[in-house]
Amino acid sequence: MALVPTRVFCLVKPKTAANAVVNETSIDPSPMSKKRIILLPGDVRFAQAPDHLYTLLGSCLAITAWHPQRQLGGMCHFLLPRPHRPSPLDGRYGSDAFTLLCQLMQKHASLPSEYRYQLYGGSDIFSAMPTELSIGSRNIYTAKQLLSNASLNVSFEDTGGHHARRVELDLSTGKIWVNRPYVQHKKEK
Repeated sequence: MALVPTRVFCLVKPKTAANAVVNETSIDPSPMSKKRIILLPGDVRFAQAPDHLYTLLGSCLAITAWHPQRQLGGMCHFLLPRPHRPSPLDGRYGSDAFTLLCQLMQKHASLPSEYRYQLYGGSDIFSAMPTELSIGSRNIYTAKQLLSNASLNVSFEDTGGHHARRVELDLSTGKIWVNRPYVQHKKEK
C-alpha cells in the first residue's frame, strides 16, 4: 500500500463522518514518533518536534517559521501572490497562506515575532532568464513584503534560479535541508 499525502487546507474541517480537524498534527508524547508531514501546493501546516515538514517547490514559494524555545513551527506552500477577487482565506495564495500560518501560531499561544522565518522556492523553471513578471519572482516579492509589513525578518532565503527544490524543516532543531534535484539539459547538436 503506497502512502499518499493528504491535501489539507489550514483551519478547514473536512466533510467526514467524524468531522475531524486535519489542519495540524496531533502531538504524540513518545520520543520516537517523528512524522514527515508532506505539504502539497496550497497547504499550510503546523506541528511540533520531533516532526518534520516537507515540500517540493518550483515557482511556488514556501515560508517556514520555527519557534526555537518551543520547538514548533509551520510552513505554507503557496502558488500565487494574491487572489484575483475577494474570497475566503485560501492557502494557494501567499497573502492568505501567511494569514493562516499566523492564525495557527496564535492558536498555539505564540506570537509571530517569536519565530525565525526562511523563504524557499520562486524558481523560473521554464524560462532562461528570470523576469520581474514571472510567477516565481512575484511570489518572492510577495513573501518578502508580507514579512516586512508584519515587521518580521527573513533569517535566510534560497529563492529564484531555474531549479526545483525539496525542502525539509526539522522542528526539533530548526535545521532545513534543501535538495535540488538534478535536471538534465539537452545538448544542442
